Amino acid sequence: MNQTFQIPSQSERVAVDMAKMASSIAVQRPYFAFRSLYKVLSEWDIWGDFKPEQPLGSESGPLATAEAGRHLAILGSCAAALSQTEGERVYYLAAQAKWDLQCHSTDFTPRQLMTARAKIVDRSRKMVTAKTELLIEGRLFGTLSVRYQILAEKTFEKLFSSHREPIRSPSVSSPYTRAFPLSVLALSAREITASSIGFSPVLCEGHFPEYPMWPVAVVMYGMSQVTARLLDHRMGRNVFYRVLYAVIEADELVPANKQLVFSARFAFMSADGKLCDVVCSTSYERRVIATTRIELAIE
Repeated sequence: MNQTFQIPSQSERVAVDMAKMASSIAVQRPYFAFRSLYKVLSEWDIWGDFKPEQPLGSESGPLATAEAGRHLAILGSCAAALSQTEGERVYYLAAQAKWDLQCHSTDFTPRQLMTARAKIVDRSRKMVTAKTELLIEGRLFGTLSVRYQILAEKTFEKLFSSHREPIRSPSVSSPYTRAFPLSVLALSAREITASSIGFSPVLCEGHFPEYPMWPVAVVMYGMSQVTARLLDHRMGRNVFYRVLYAVIEADELVPANKQLVFSARFAFMSADGKLCDVVCSTSYERRVIATTRIELAIE
């Protein structure tokens, strides 16, 4: 049985200024979607509450794994930013993340407020690693370890100056409430390849304002979409699954107006068809920019 944790009460919380924090890590709404950020007297550097918004697709559970990764990775960068000089802006580029599902229950209330916590476990001049946890109804749902590359604002601007765009007026609704379309290029019982269609800066709003890039969590969501399509084709039915474990490596930032190609293939499937490993990659102009290996439980 999963261990239950006490969610900090309002009287235990010391609020963190979300506007200042968002500016410090160069991530704004709607990509930054926490309802509150706070500290409590504990081993964890920072806590936050949010409500999931992304479509589940074929995943079973209270939220999509890619969305869990989005919020937890943001909170990890907030933990890193606590040591920044006030007014300083630093870009935290997620280079590697490891997701581990801790709770297999499906009896959660849908679209409820969820709690995340993060702490820094390793830091150097160029890299920082955060440990994060997602709590739902006091139960530990999953953990995410994230390693970030650290870029000072001037360095980031120099590297990506050619991709700078004016800041857009905030959208009325979040683009993260919708799945983005993919066009299947090739599909067999073993693998699939698909490309993004019409992805644009609007669809990653809030992720590095003025420098709209494909967020790693959105890339992960694209890989999960092709994985779902591959499973349906292989099993000959609509398949629902849970992500037990995933490791994602991200090597390159790509501007949001560029087309990406997503691929997935089976690396293993159990004889009873209940467990499988899927290897995914994302490419831009034939360069692999991200890879992931996912362990799935099929329902």
